[in-house]
Amino acid sequence: MITQDQAADIILMHDRVKEGRRKHIRTFRKGGKIFATINELENRSCLRLSIVDQDVFSRLLPEYVFRVPNNNGNYGWTLFMISKVPQSLFVDAVQCAYAQILSLKK
Repeated sequence: MITQDQAADIILMHDRVKEGRRKHIRTFRKGGKIFATINELENRSCLRLSIVDQDVFSRLLPEYVFRVPNNNGNYGWTLFMISKVPQSLFVDAVQCAYAQILSLKK
């Protein structure tokens, strides 16, 4: 289980990630594209994963990791209740989201 600051540190470990803010939501970009957010009021992170990765992570802990329940979920956006998921799972998910955003830039 991790805190919001630990989640941000995990995201920012990746090369050239820039942090921004929109009201109570911290955004994380690579090359101008958002691939991760942290909603400070709801204590959750949203990561843009591939559809396959989204399926894998949401099956591991379906009560704490799930597809965004609107059309954005169809694009791989996945919610993580960060205070409930193990750090190792979140680290793996962030790595997948980072790899996904790099693949979209090609």
